[in-house]
Amino acid sequence: MLSKLIKYEFRATAKIILLSWAALFVIAVINYFAMPWTDTGSSLGASLALGDAIGAVKGTMQGILFFTYVLSAVAVAAMSFVLMVIRYYKLLGDEGYLMFTLPVTASQHIISKLITSVVWNVSSLLLVGLSVFIVIGRFDVLRAIPEYWRSAVEQGLQPGLWVFCTVVFVFVYAVSGMLQFYTAISIGSHITRSRIGGSIIGYIIVYIGSQIINGIGALILIMPMSSETYIYPTYISSSAGMGSTAGMVNSIVLSYFITFILVGLAIAIPCYFISHYMISKKLNLH
Repeated sequence: MLSKLIKYEFRATAKIILLSWAALFVIAVINYFAMPWTDTGSSLGASLALGDAIGAVKGTMQGILFFTYVLSAVAVAAMSFVLMVIRYYKLLGDEGYLMFTLPVTASQHIISKLITSVVWNVSSLLLVGLSVFIVIGRFDVLRAIPEYWRSAVEQGLQPGLWVFCTVVFVFVYAVSGMLQFYTAISIGSHITRSRIGGSIIGYIIVYIGSQIINGIGALILIMPMSSETYIYPTYISSSAGMGSTAGMVNSIVLSYFITFILVGLAIAIPCYFISHYMISKKLNLH
């Protein structure tokens, strides 16, 4: 049944998100041809420097196109996140009268929406990043990645480990971010008669709690570093084969990632269980 719920969520959200992606891609391509970038700056600056009517009009149009691209990129990055929050909000509203009559557990409802949210949110961010390269036309940066990678490895750094930690970090915080909203919405209807007002108050409560946990995590990370005693020096020294600057950098990076991955889990796990408890034991559809 979980797979059916996931398919349902993707079908319910795909049209809006894919259309926004297509719009961003078209706007990025138009900007690429309308405003080619050079080593000294954009043609926007060159056009304005001409000092004539044609140059001014061209520069103005390029500025409008680029501003449109920026707005589109921000909209795409935010749209999937907002849409996923709305999907969960509807689950505890009118849609819930149907969804909670199905032979589906509370865990399956939450997990199906989480999976959909993570896929759409992360994909939207990747697309926005790709659109930046399209607009500025700097695909040579992508082609240079293998060279930078080899250079980093030769210096004793561990880019493979960094990439892995980054993937885990993004996944954990994508899940944690959505679960905070799920928790706020789940408890919102029990705070005030207005679900929207209660959800806002609920999110303020959840946000304060998450910031306290983040602050504790930062202290755990900063205090050892202030004494130059990193959290995972033994592993780094042995894997890097040196007690060098590279080993120290690896230790700092790994310490940062592991600490805040654990912080993200410390936020996500309670939020999941609170949301699960509220919709399985204290469901209030109004």
